[in-house]
Amino acid sequence: TSPSAIFQFRWVAPEREQERAERVPLHDDQKRPGIEDDLPLLEEVLFSEKDVAWAEVQSEPEENEHRISLQLTEEATPRFARITEQGIGRRLAIVANGRVVMALVIRNAIGGGAIMINGFDQAEAESFVSAMRAANPAMAPPPSVEDNFGPVVERVVRSGGKEYLIDFESGRLLTPPPALDRTSTRAVQWLSDQGADAAGSTESYNSGLIGHEMIVHALPNSSWNSPLRVEALESGPFRSAMPGTRAYMSARGELPVTYAFKTREGGIGILQIVGFEEGEPGGVKVRYRMARSVSGASSPDPSTGPAEVQTTGSIVTSP
Repeated sequence: TSPSAIFQFRWVAPEREQERAERVPLHDDQKRPGIEDDLPLLEEVLFSEKDVAWAEVQSEPEENEHRISLQLTEEATPRFARITEQGIGRRLAIVANGRVVMALVIRNAIGGGAIMINGFDQAEAESFVSAMRAANPAMAPPPSVEDNFGPVVERVVRSGGKEYLIDFESGRLLTPPPALDRTSTRAVQWLSDQGADAAGSTESYNSGLIGHEMIVHALPNSSWNSPLRVEALESGPFRSAMPGTRAYMSARGELPVTYAFKTREGGIGILQIVGFEEGEPGGVKVRYRMARSVSGASSPDPSTGPAEVQTTGSIVTSP
């Protein structure tokens, strides 16, 4: 690879073209026993550091993990989506400083232009980002993480009775109709119509929150004070995940526990379960922050407190 190429996206050569492909060494983190230490890559460079709008190092001290989060430019983002759509089933390699740091099979078109690369130590990650910025003076500084998320919202989500459902986007606590049959298809539809995202549970075997049509991802507690970027969540744990009807945010063990989540409406947030409230029924104490960049959604106002919503009427099972 060219020594001036700090960052590249290149296709892995199919078997019929490997004889004339360039053999590019793997990064140490990618090496495995019994496999070759390099990959055959096609010559064409699809994207380089010139296509990067900004890049930064993100660290998880508790896990001793360091990653590079970057955002493609406005021009490169739709081109990346188009190229990945046309290349479904092919392997796409990311080359950093002349070594392959990632090679992934394209399963679907990748929109948004957010990329997250794992497997670096801190010094290497910082050196790589510095080299990218030096090679591309037009690269902007990354936006503030604080600008990505709204204020902290605190709620107690009950375990049954009243106010045992929460809509994260609005901060509302919801109470279902008295005759709600939780096993009916109409009940599921009611949850979706009302925007109910999760229910509280204080049962010893199942304590925490039970999400409805959500994606949840456990995070180290350090992520609460230094949250991942929304782009990093979208390109990382949320990219290939499917929403679950029972998406568990477990509170078993030592508290607090921290999760990233994505609702059916596309709302993204960081949440901590911080404790339990005694009583009959008890409640799950949570605090969370919603991403500001959700499609048109605004963060709930923490100063107003929860607004209880109770729908009149009944929902019963179909005959």
